[in-house]
Amino acid sequence: MKRIVQLDAKLANMIAAGEVVERPSSVVKELLENSLDAHSTKIDINVVESGIKEITVKDNGDGMSEEDAIMCFSRHATSKIKNEYDLLRISTLGFRGEAIPSISSVSKFTLLTSDSESSTKIVYEYGSLSLKEEAAINKGTEIKVENLFLNVPARLKYLKTLPQEFSSISFLVSRYILANPDVSFSLTSNDRLVYKTSGNNDIKQIFGQLYGLDVARNIIEADYQGKGYKIHIYTTKPAINRTSKNDISLIVNKRYVRSNIITQAVIEAYKSYMPENRAPISLIKLDIDPISIDVNVHPQKMQIKISNEYEIASNITKMIREKLEEKILIPTPILDSNKEYQKEDIFTALKNEEAKEKEEKTFDFEKVENKKPTLKFEEDEFSFTNLKEEKIEEPKKEEFPSLRYIGSVHATYLLFESKDGLYIMDQHAAAERINYEYYLDVLKNPSKEINQLLVPIDIDFTENDFQGLLEVAPKLLDLGFKISEAGPRSIFVREIPSFIHFDDVEDFIRSYITNYKKDKDFNIEKYRDTIAKQIACKASIKANNQIMNQEVDILVKRLSMCKNPFSCPHGRPTIIKFSSYDLEKLFMRVM
Repeated sequence: MKRIVQLDAKLANMIAAGEVVERPSSVVKELLENSLDAHSTKIDINVVESGIKEITVKDNGDGMSEEDAIMCFSRHATSKIKNEYDLLRISTLGFRGEAIPSISSVSKFTLLTSDSESSTKIVYEYGSLSLKEEAAINKGTEIKVENLFLNVPARLKYLKTLPQEFSSISFLVSRYILANPDVSFSLTSNDRLVYKTSGNNDIKQIFGQLYGLDVARNIIEADYQGKGYKIHIYTTKPAINRTSKNDISLIVNKRYVRSNIITQAVIEAYKSYMPENRAPISLIKLDIDPISIDVNVHPQKMQIKISNEYEIASNITKMIREKLEEKILIPTPILDSNKEYQKEDIFTALKNEEAKEKEEKTFDFEKVENKKPTLKFEEDEFSFTNLKEEKIEEPKKEEFPSLRYIGSVHATYLLFESKDGLYIMDQHAAAERINYEYYLDVLKNPSKEINQLLVPIDIDFTENDFQGLLEVAPKLLDLGFKISEAGPRSIFVREIPSFIHFDDVEDFIRSYITNYKKDKDFNIEKYRDTIAKQIACKASIKANNQIMNQEVDILVKRLSMCKNPFSCPHGRPTIIKFSSYDLEKLFMRVM
């Protein structure tokens, strides 16, 4: 008995719709990509009830002839590819020929299109043609999708709430706005204008419209050209960050896609510049030879294969890191009075801000007489617990501000004045940054020299930690430690490597044991960053610990010589700034 049958076109399209059209944002994506492929310079999107009741996408693109308008409802009918050669060199966003037949099988689908020679209107209702006639429309295409999934109630059942569905739509549209700054977009929801861009190719203006002025004025840009690809990076300074990685956007050949490898490369670049649970706002645009990518690996084309993805990811990390090291990354608090900018056009706001910075009033800092220390002080005799003081050199970075210490708050925050305003330093975060870079450096190149201790260090352990110590003892011996048993669960440390400060020996050994228990393949090379952070945190000046003026001077000098003096290893700022203009606004000397 015959059991295998050929599915009819309507049922096949409904099955295909299950992969291509998961939710209203899937419809918007497919129609939006078709408009972009048609060389549109203006695209208007309107949704009603988060797209479930109605989605309309109107463009001024190439449009279609009557013959093409009829053919586009056929499955696997496309103008984008003709043969296998084209499939290997896809340069358009859509190419499968599944979108329109799939969408029209689960909605009332109205197509109005004109190629300037003919104008056509076609209406499909849940996979069946109900109208075909001539129409009056300017060159371009307008598609209206109504009552989505009405014929497949099971699909409606699994849709999320209306706000969540619209959030997915607005997120998607914002990515295509970033990918196509030369196209004018508008998005309207229930007669409320959400986005409207000019299409003037200004990325900074777009960041301002999507994320706000503070993000736009803190954008860092970088470009790189490799073999067969170009990288364009727009990312924020560390002070501008989010709790989610969703605002790290990847655009490949103007296609919005996702890549965990490249997202992680961006996160890696900000390591020690911001807290581990935070992420920057970033736009990574890749222009790649189509032969090097495969976009035909996912029904919704949200994931693609890139032949040299790890090489690109490595370059992205390097580029961002280099830019961060070049910039002055001292955050400036956002004053409430700055909210007035939100009412202005992004261009006007940015220009006004630049003008105000030029007009800032400053005083002659050089004429301010420095206070003489009340105690005699020799730097060579300085013994500041937990700051690894060797030879003090002048700051290497010219961009680090010239600061004059004026006091402290709660024995935690150090106050400084400079030509351009007031600076506040977190003494623990600053010392932690200094110690972190010191230990990171010595762990990369550990010295074989050892120091013998006149009085051994006595360390007690829990049984669990003591068993861990027995396992890592040979590794500690290789590093230069000489350990002997002092009791059932205690040891004497009699010799230590020269790169370890006496006060940090116990923290180092405990950190080593902790990391070994987490990963049996643990070694210094693999976890030097983790160990450096752990030791630096415990070894640094604590809050509520009053320090002397001379100690402050040493702290500032050492911080200014760090590779990244502006944040602690965990990403918190070491120093913040109130400009002269900010202070005048706070005291209402300027309005």
